[in-house]
Amino acid sequence: MEELNSFLRSARRDLQQAVSPEGHDTTVHVVIGNSAMDLDSTISSLVLAFFLTRISLNAFDIRGNNVVLPVFNIQRVDLELRIEVVYWLRFLGIDIESLVFLDEINLRQLHELQRLRVILVDHNQLDPSQEYLGDSVTMIVDHHEDKGLYNASKRVIYGPPGGAGSCCSLVAELVRPYLNQPLIAKALMGVILIDTSNFLEELKDVKWIDKDKAACEMLARVMGDVDREKQTALFQELDDVKTDLGANLRLSMYNKLRKDYKEYIMNGVRVGISSVLIPLAVWVQHDTDFLAEMNRYLNDRHLEVLLLGIVYKDPEIHRQAVIFTPNDDLRQRLATYLCSQVVPSLELQPLECALTGEPTLERQVVAFSQGNIAASRKQMEPFLQTFFQSYS
Repeated sequence: MEELNSFLRSARRDLQQAVSPEGHDTTVHVVIGNSAMDLDSTISSLVLAFFLTRISLNAFDIRGNNVVLPVFNIQRVDLELRIEVVYWLRFLGIDIESLVFLDEINLRQLHELQRLRVILVDHNQLDPSQEYLGDSVTMIVDHHEDKGLYNASKRVIYGPPGGAGSCCSLVAELVRPYLNQPLIAKALMGVILIDTSNFLEELKDVKWIDKDKAACEMLARVMGDVDREKQTALFQELDDVKTDLGANLRLSMYNKLRKDYKEYIMNGVRVGISSVLIPLAVWVQHDTDFLAEMNRYLNDRHLEVLLLGIVYKDPEIHRQAVIFTPNDDLRQRLATYLCSQVVPSLELQPLECALTGEPTLERQVVAFSQGNIAASRKQMEPFLQTFFQSYS
């Protein structure tokens, strides 16, 4: 991984030069994942930035005096919350000190100086706090529903329905002619296996498609024909780290909510969705301030509603959904809408849970068990958008 680490160290130095008075004619191209900064965003941004410096840059409208670098869309201090990301970076031997985080680059200043170009990976709609970057977006590589935003000259988007399971699959396909490093191939493969649940057959065409499998097979050849047994072992190793109940419980309540969090403005309504890997019953027993902390998080983020997408194994995969909002009308209408959703059906059933706290807060929560284990945040977001388009 030394070649990648050398690139990261050089890119960090070049960035410092670019923002100095001597770098006034340098354009900075940042490859940036979504604000959840999960495994997919992490590895997609690293690998694409690395190869963009090795491909003919003219093909991507990258000309002149340039710096190309990945930027992690979180503050450096928040990396430790992403247990599986830290594990995978260290396992691969990536120099974490050489990475650039959101609090280590002044994107707004570069944008105002018209010296910033933005390459989005693993999302195609900027976080509400970053919408000002929209006119700087030049390229998008993503597997979520295409919102049709921004005047990007290159768009590689395979979103639902029938979209790619992992952005790393799309990045692997893009860099395929130049990819000959087994460890970089392994970095991509590990994420693809996680995102596709190791190509679980019952999730085909929902969490993964043939494009994902073809990418994984190509990466296996680069690694030296890694067979399915070895792929399964790799998946299990990374999945065990990601779903480690003890490690996830040790996070503070507030950090549990923001570890894998995305925020949206849907028809003027600010909606937050946290993905969590702890069964609700275990969670509320462990964090006795569950309701108060949910309320604090909602207020701190100025949210109208906070949704929890819970997924865990026991030993099979289970999903739960939680709606938290002080708005009685919104809570009731959203719950009714999600329960009546037909395509896809979430198969929601009311979930009783021993929530304790202020009676007012108790009334602000509704929880469900979710029979459709394939419906993750990525699949739910489009029909949440549909709901809020008609909500007033």
